[in-house]
Amino acid sequence: MVKVNKPTRAAKKERAPIDEVDASETPAKYTWEELVKKAGKATDEEVELFATTTPATELVRLGASVRSQRLLTDGRRWLGQIWIYWSKLSAKEKSEWIGFSDARFRAVLADFLALKHAYERNAAAPSRAADEARDVVNANALYERGQEVRNTLVESLKQASGGDRALRAAIEAANTTAQEPKRLAKTLNNLVDEARKAAARDAKLARRFEADQITAAKLDEIEKLAVEIDRSGDSGGARAGSPVPQSEIDRLDGVCIERMRGLRAVFNAKKASDRRVPALVPIATRAVFGLGSDSAEPATPNPGEPTPKG
Repeated sequence: MVKVNKPTRAAKKERAPIDEVDASETPAKYTWEELVKKAGKATDEEVELFATTTPATELVRLGASVRSQRLLTDGRRWLGQIWIYWSKLSAKEKSEWIGFSDARFRAVLADFLALKHAYERNAAAPSRAADEARDVVNANALYERGQEVRNTLVESLKQASGGDRALRAAIEAANTTAQEPKRLAKTLNNLVDEARKAAARDAKLARRFEADQITAAKLDEIEKLAVEIDRSGDSGGARAGSPVPQSEIDRLDGVCIERMRGLRAVFNAKKASDRRVPALVPIATRAVFGLGSDSAEPATPNPGEPTPKG
């Protein structure tokens, strides 16, 4: 029996630009950054206070039913609609609400931002990997070039030094072992310094250097090469972290679905007594909340049918 590998959830989740998924009918009013600027960033206490108690396994199952960018598209639009309405209410009007507050708005916003950051981190993973590979290739090429220049410069300076024992000793001292980029850069700079000092104190030696192509311009080039080599030593340093596991992306998706359920339920109920309350209509998330339905619950697939990651 031939075993067929099933596609992973990561493969099923096609990536698309955030906020460009079925949202052209009603574009979002604010960017994520503008929402944070207007409402403020959730405090640690607020995040903890409104943290979901739904088991992670249930959130993962729920989140696996929809693409992250669909949630981010409608989530940003809904929060913008809510803010336009909520920010105009007086303190007294806000106090008459049950189930919503400034703190809850910030906590919900924080959940969506967590999903946004995780999604963007994964979306950038392929290009990040390519950048890192390119950096490694460039760093290796610079290192090899630097070693070649070091060896050539050392031999050229020795040859040009003639019987100047002091210069030879200075060259030997400057030519330290260089088995990594930053050390090689330092060695090149030390050799250039010794060459310049020798040329400055001995005119005849300076003319010999010029004749052997150890010119001021050439020494400047070597210094620039040393700078590049030194920087290449940082190419493997701090970059964006490793990709977020798909299970964590699904969990964050589930959290945002849960938040959207709560927002729809509360705002639909309040709209009956206040016509100013915005209607939170799913556009990118129609498949989650039901096409043309006012229900706050997501659509349920037929028995035996998998929920599409659409």
